[in-house]
Amino acid sequence: MNKPPSDLIKKIPVDRLRKGMFVHDLDCSWLDHPFATSAFLVTTEQRIQVIRGLGIHDVYIDPTEGA
Repeated sequence: MNKPPSDLIKKIPVDRLRKGMFVHDLDCSWLDHPFATSAFLVTTEQRIQVIRGLGIHDVYIDPTEGA
């Protein structure tokens, strides 16, 4: 995976996270979440609920990779 330019990565509150967005980083340790990686396309509302349930307040998204 090529690293996107840092000026394209946006930090947003989890409340703004929507299906179709690409999470670049969950802003937490990889030990603190159940996902295989910290970067993934949000494909279901359930994933957003899991992120909220973990107490994560902000995530970094890459708008060039998702909707």
